[in-house]
Amino acid sequence: MDHHSLGNVRFDFDGALVLAQRLWALGSRIDDTVSARAAAAQTAEQEWHGAYATQFDDRINQSTSEGSQLAASASGLAKLFAEAWAHAATQQRWNDRATWIQNKENNKSAWDDATGWVFGDDIDKNTPNPPDVDVPGPPDFAATTNPHVPWDPS
Repeated sequence: MDHHSLGNVRFDFDGALVLAQRLWALGSRIDDTVSARAAAAQTAEQEWHGAYATQFDDRINQSTSEGSQLAASASGLAKLFAEAWAHAATQQRWNDRATWIQNKENNKSAWDDATGWVFGDDIDKNTPNPPDVDVPGPPDFAATTNPHVPWDPS
């Protein structure tokens, strides 16, 4: 089997996790703001009656709903960046595996090359597949591996 060194995955590993942290923090701040506004509105509504009170109540309900959706979207996007990070880090491990196999094949002795030609080459079969990288989780989205350090299947 012909293997080629695939090199490094082009992905901003550090930037993706920083963005995930910031989006998660933004979602939390929005949730806190929505809760504080709802509590303040409830206090105001206790003493307020009439048409303007109804309009106020409708607007508070709408802003609470939209704020909660926005917070959920920011938090969801943070998780998507963390998942993309894990997928890219896993792909980097597969690239490192291919490079490792290519280096083994390039450095085989003449005897290994001849026996591989006669009996088959087992470098690929005997090289373990890399494990998937775990997805970093909120709120810190700490890296679960260092994707800049090549994975070594030996």
